[in-house]
Amino acid sequence: MTNQRAGRSVRMEGLLKEGDELISNTEKGDVRDAGLIAAAQRVEHYEIAGYGCARTYAQLLRDTKGARLLETTCAKKEQPTRS
Repeated sequence: MTNQRAGRSVRMEGLLKEGDELISNTEKGDVRDAGLIAAAQRVEHYEIAGYGCARTYAQLLRDTKGARLLETTCAKKEQPTRS
C-alpha cells in the first residue's frame, strides 16, 4: 500500500495539518510562534530527508549527475536561513 495520492505525500499533509491545528487551537503569542517554528522545522527536515534518499538512490544507480544535483540541493536546504 502506498501513502502517495496524485503525487502528494500523506505524511507531509499530516505535518501541515499539525501546523493548521496549532494555529486553530492556540492563542496568538510566543507559545504559538514557537510551535509554528517547530512545525516548520519538521516540514523542512522531512523535505531534506527526501532529497537525501533520492541522492542515495541516484548514487546506487550510478547517476553521478543526478546525485551531484541532489547533493547541491540538499546542502542548500540544510543551510540555516537568517532573517
